[in-house]
Parts: sequence; C-alpha cells; structure tokens
Amino acid sequence: SSTRPKYRCRGPRVKEDSIERRGCGAALDELIDKVKADGENHAIECPKCGNLSSVRKIPVVEVEAAAAEG
Repeated sequence: SSTRPKYRCRGPRVKEDSIERRGCGAALDELIDKVKADGENHAIECPKCGNLSSVRKIPVVEVEAAAAEG
C-alpha cells in the first residue's frame, strides 16, 4: 500500500479569508484521523504553516443507513 498522504494543506479557498498565505502541502492525514465522526465541523490547523481548515466526518452508522436506502 502507498504511504503517500491522502490529505494535504491546500490553503484557503476563499480569497477574502486568506492573509496572502498559500497552502504549504504538508500532510494532514494524522490530524484528520483524530477528528471525531460526530457529524460536526471541526477546525484543524496545519502544523507547518498555521493555515486553518474545517473537517466534518459523518458517523459510519449514518453512512451505512443512507447506502441501504439507495
């Protein structure tokens, strides 16, 4: 299996939110893995450049129920 990071720091998507800082490309997989799957938005900060991102994980039970409904 590949050890290549799945998620990387990409910088802000909205120009008004940026402070002229672009994503640095740092791997964010470990931070995202620690986020609870509770359906809520969680803020994570890139450890390299300080860029803020939001992550939302849906609980597995809800995902399976939606898949069963078709």
